[in-house]
Amino acid sequence: MSDQLNFRQILKETETLAPEDGAPIFKFASVGDHVVAKFVGRRRDVKTKQGTAIALDVEILASTVVGDKSVTGPHSVFESGHITQLLDRANLATGDVFVLRLDSVDRKSRFKKFAFKKVTDTNGSDGEPPDDVPDEENPFA
Repeated sequence: MSDQLNFRQILKETETLAPEDGAPIFKFASVGDHVVAKFVGRRRDVKTKQGTAIALDVEILASTVVGDKSVTGPHSVFESGHITQLLDRANLATGDVFVLRLDSVDRKSRFKKFAFKKVTDTNGSDGEPPDDVPDEENPFA
């Protein structure tokens, strides 16, 4: 009977289990709001009051929120058209760290323009080779 599930143990182990899609929403409301975040994933066709949207799921590592307290931890961001363009080009993988900052908002169209920079790849690289990689011309140097 060792193969039998221990339901009481399962209940105890899942007491603090967070609901899916339960992350708070981070909204870029003011020019200058920005985050350093770890990419978790993107969810397409998320139903909203205005229709469907793309949700960007992140782990915010640091943030600046103009006129308010900074936030960290798991968050979701509803992608604007410009965020979608930037992320489609960046081809982020789970674990990549990036910066996203609201740069400007067009007064007439309300188009939000963002600055984006990929900081690290999933292997933790910041674009620089590790110090312990041998020189190709002299591998014993």
